[in-house]
Amino acid sequence: MKSLEKFSCALRDAGCHYYTPIRKLGSGSFAKVYLVHDDTRSRQVAIKHLFYKVNNDDDNDEGVPSWVIREIAIHKNIKSHPHIIPLLRLILDLERHQCFLVMEAAGMSLETFLQTDTFLMSWQTQRIQQLLVELLLGVQHLHCNNIVHRDLTPANILVDNDGGRVRIADFGLSRSAFPVDTDSKYTNKVVALLYRAPELLIHKILDGGGSGDEASSNKSHYSTEIDMWSVGCILGEMLLPIQQTEDTAFFNGKDTAYVENPLSTKAQLKCIYTTLSVQEQQCLRRRTATTAMLMGRVAPIHLKATDYFTRLFESEVSLWRDKIATIRRKWINQAPRQQPSLDKLMEVFPLLLRCDPRARVNARDALTRMGENQQVNE
Repeated sequence: MKSLEKFSCALRDAGCHYYTPIRKLGSGSFAKVYLVHDDTRSRQVAIKHLFYKVNNDDDNDEGVPSWVIREIAIHKNIKSHPHIIPLLRLILDLERHQCFLVMEAAGMSLETFLQTDTFLMSWQTQRIQQLLVELLLGVQHLHCNNIVHRDLTPANILVDNDGGRVRIADFGLSRSAFPVDTDSKYTNKVVALLYRAPELLIHKILDGGGSGDEASSNKSHYSTEIDMWSVGCILGEMLLPIQQTEDTAFFNGKDTAYVENPLSTKAQLKCIYTTLSVQEQQCLRRRTATTAMLMGRVAPIHLKATDYFTRLFESEVSLWRDKIATIRRKWINQAPRQQPSLDKLMEVFPLLLRCDPRARVNARDALTRMGENQQVNE
């Protein structure tokens, strides 16, 4: 209740007397999101309340941090799209160092929806295919506009109450991006750990941040490919209940032996390694060793990917299982009549989770492989 009262006071201070807070939807370090009733239009909206400290060294006269300006600019630059939550209104309160992003309200997060009876009782590959296609359409729109989301998780994907339309939300970490072969470098401190691409994990570990998830000053080359890895993790999460385990994330680092820090970066990379096919394991070994060489962590002479990867983990990482193949077999055994949609999902699934970002399928090609040729053109 105190949080709602503070938010209500902040709205009044900004001159917004026509918004009535209902409940808090979520919060982060520099923002909170509330469900609000818009009294002027008799509708519910979601308002993201951003608060910041003034940075007198910033490039702009008002001292507004660059991350606030970036999020506002991303919203302004995104054209209307059925699978992206639109910005309805921007309210700036420079005097009190805060701003409010007014957006359409959606029913629930995909994270919540995957636990509902609506999903679990009608759980089938056709339904999962629909959710994936709508997510890919939203991702494709962002990437066609040179925007990388950098935090695609089930919590940041919204679904209507009836399990209908899928829409992407929360652009707090998003930015304009260029192809990976340019000179642009970006921070590795992006994407929730369980959905973070291996190229980001490798850089963080080699930069000295592998024992935990502390902030890293290191930057690296990456682009929209990191979003596609996150999409693959989300697809795995939708298919995972066939395993009948308590797992919720497809790659869950806390299942490894690094119990002293269950969600460490190194534990997450090991979990990825022990979950994928032998071919992808070999690719991950090579990529880790090559990245270490480029960062000056190891001499290129007589560099063996297998030896370096083993040394990095201080012990031999045993081959475990191909989790994708295991899930495919269980789906075929339990739902043989869902074979057509299952074939499409299983064709795209491993392509989303390629350890080499250059080989990872993009949103447009994934949609084409899903048979959505008519929807891929922007």
